[in-house]
Amino acid sequence: MGLDGATRAILPALEEFLRFDNQDLAATQYSRWHDDLNESLPDQGVGAATTLEILRRVVIPHGSRIGAPGFAGWITTMPTVVPAVAAFAATIAGAQRWCHLA
Repeated sequence: MGLDGATRAILPALEEFLRFDNQDLAATQYSRWHDDLNESLPDQGVGAATTLEILRRVVIPHGSRIGAPGFAGWITTMPTVVPAVAAFAATIAGAQRWCHLA
């Protein structure tokens, strides 16, 4: 699976999460998402498609909603779209900076 396919697999979940239309699932469905993620590490990986499905179905919808309008639990901010995309780009394009010796 390429970057385009992986990104397309989780973008709808991220966009829905950032709309803040739904209630805070992290708190109201704690036992559900906790049980989904509380397992021993496997001897073999589950593969890209399954990992992205877990991100889409479990991790993203149950994420911390500190960026929701009116949230005042902590004095912090959530990245907006452009800084989040910049961090994503830096993770891919900037992670392997090495000095070039001429």
